Amino acid sequence: MSIDLGAAAAVAVALTLLAAIAYPGANALQQKAHLRDLHHEAQAGAARVAAGILRQPIWWIGSVVGFAGVLSQAAASALAPLVLVTPVLALQLVFLVPASAWVVHSRMTGRDWLAAALTTMGMACALLALRPNSGVDIGPGCDWLAAAVVCAGCFAVLWVLSVAESPFRAALRGAAAGVHAGFVGALVKQIVEDPSFGNWAVWVMSVLGVMNVVWINAALRAGRLSTAMTMMVVSGTIVASGIGIYVFDETLTLTPLVGVVSAIALAVVTAGILLLARSPSLLALEKETAVDGASPDEASTSGATLP
Repeated sequence: MSIDLGAAAAVAVALTLLAAIAYPGANALQQKAHLRDLHHEAQAGAARVAAGILRQPIWWIGSVVGFAGVLSQAAASALAPLVLVTPVLALQLVFLVPASAWVVHSRMTGRDWLAAALTTMGMACALLALRPNSGVDIGPGCDWLAAAVVCAGCFAVLWVLSVAESPFRAALRGAAAGVHAGFVGALVKQIVEDPSFGNWAVWVMSVLGVMNVVWINAALRAGRLSTAMTMMVVSGTIVASGIGIYVFDETLTLTPLVGVVSAIALAVVTAGILLLARSPSLLALEKETAVDGASPDEASTSGATLP
């Protein structure tokens, strides 16, 4: 049954939008703590800087906001298919720009507003045309195993390629982290449908959830923040949606006309994302978080809570 116009889908979209706001909001709050400590402890060691950040209430507030985003995403996954939830969650790129502007005390430009409009409208048109449909509630273990093997292979290739210093290092590492994050995001749906200790997904998540934070932070320190974030969200959306189709038997309405409309809409989304990645606010954030006068390519971030 098509759920795109149903009450459950509407609630799921609202919850996903809350998560899409919460994740960059949490990151912005923790960036504030990072910058405050960076300005006061510029010459301090890593342990002292970390301790300084953890002493700031704003960092813990960011953690709570990020956790609220996780809960919102989980609730949305229980109500709607991944092929609806994960594309909407990708709109966090739209909210990342005003969050970054708040951190560095800048204003959104006309190009930022245009990029946000293109991304949002394009995604809405694509989802309305494709009309995502629900599948099964619990994915078969054999399908999960196959998906895990493919994701692990893609992650390994991308991460190994990102080891060498190159202009594509941030993009490759961001894409790798996104593959892992997409798998974790899809695993959430398996857990919310059966949140018992007898569910293997709960135990797998206890490991992959921790590793998710590690890979994301490593990716965001690999080069340009905007590049890594963009690739992370895009690859994560593709992986989670693919798992929704393969593991959970979710479907999209595909006809020649829908294909053309969707292709145009996704092209608009791509244009919007490319503009967002070049936002002056994101570039300013990279410069602000550069350590000891490092270039923006060496900018660091702390406490990222991307799903």
